[in-house]
Amino acid sequence: MAYYSFVMVCYNNWSFTDKAVKSFFEYLNPIHQNKGIELIIVNNGSNDETEAGIEECRIKFKEVSEIKTVHLEKNLGYIVGVNIGLSNCSGEIITLLNNDLVFCPGWFDSLANIFDADLTVGAATPLLTNGSGEENIELEYKKPEMKEAFFKSKETMNYYAAKIMEKNSKVIIKSNRIVGTCIAFRKDILLLVGGLDFWFGIGIFDDDDFSIRINLAGYKTVIVGGSFVYHIGSATFSKFTQMNDAAVISNKKKFLRKWKIKCTENVEGFYDSREDVLLRTHYIRKKHFIPFEFSQFKKPSEKSLAKKTDVKRMLLVADWNNFKSGWLKELERNLLQTDIKKEINLWIPAEYFTKTEVENEVSKIIGTDSNVNYIEKDINSEDLLEFLSSFDAVIPVTDDFVNRYIIYLAKQMNIEVLRL
Repeated sequence: MAYYSFVMVCYNNWSFTDKAVKSFFEYLNPIHQNKGIELIIVNNGSNDETEAGIEECRIKFKEVSEIKTVHLEKNLGYIVGVNIGLSNCSGEIITLLNNDLVFCPGWFDSLANIFDADLTVGAATPLLTNGSGEENIELEYKKPEMKEAFFKSKETMNYYAAKIMEKNSKVIIKSNRIVGTCIAFRKDILLLVGGLDFWFGIGIFDDDDFSIRINLAGYKTVIVGGSFVYHIGSATFSKFTQMNDAAVISNKKKFLRKWKIKCTENVEGFYDSREDVLLRTHYIRKKHFIPFEFSQFKKPSEKSLAKKTDVKRMLLVADWNNFKSGWLKELERNLLQTDIKKEINLWIPAEYFTKTEVENEVSKIIGTDSNVNYIEKDINSEDLLEFLSSFDAVIPVTDDFVNRYIIYLAKQMNIEVLRL
């Protein structure tokens, strides 16, 4: 049985994953190895040499550690990939690893020790290059060409990593936002707050949300100065530039709306800042827990599974304010199909979206249509399967990672998925 579980999600870019996995095992501390470790690699629908490369690594390092592999047929996005990885963890300390990390000697020691040193710590992250907050370490080069030479020299990288960790060995920074690039937490924290929120689609702001839920549950999130990892930065997201840009915009809106933070982008907000949210909000498991494995959802009742009328109830769920999503096109296409009695339901949970925004977009193509029903109801995450099972079919959408997860769940429940 493993004591330490590590989860790495990858989509193509095998050269990055290969370097990350090899440096991970090269600098594995025997102390941690003796306590038992496992590496779960989630191949998120890659179509390059990733699958073969993972198998090669699994065989190569089988005497050192078990590598559990999960191969998904389709890229479900970073968030769902992580949650699927989490569902395969058996360890007491779990660490999420981006696939564009390069490890060095001693990188994990202080990160692992923090949980014994301070039981109020729920999650921790190391210092990182290419970070996006207080964990960021800037490397300065006298000449631009020195950067390439730096990353080609293992000895140089290890030397500077050791210097950084030595200099910051006593530094512990309490932060209400820690990045998901490399984040460690205890299993009991995961069971308390759940996984990443699928409404953040492909990713971005999911780690902000995760941090807040841990803090609300009464635990600190910290940056550990005695731990350091090289982060190459956006290895996967750089392949989806437009989708990444769209996610930054839409996910920020969702994050601000979910946590009712008042600002120019969310004038209807109630709280002045993240700090204000934490001071004035109480953790409620039913509301804040996010299932990360199928068994954590409430099982649908026989009543909800039964077909109720002759009208086919179809459900469309999308990342409504993401400009890359193809939901409007699919809605229009389905409305043009008049050969069946149907009712199209758009689920627009008020916690993340405003109905008005969606209605305005819909009115551009159909005006007002009696076949379209808007559902603003917020559904507790654990009740999601019960909700989905009350419909006869779900509508798939192109370029939409929120929709992809709904389709994934629908298939697990044998709910009809319409053809694109």
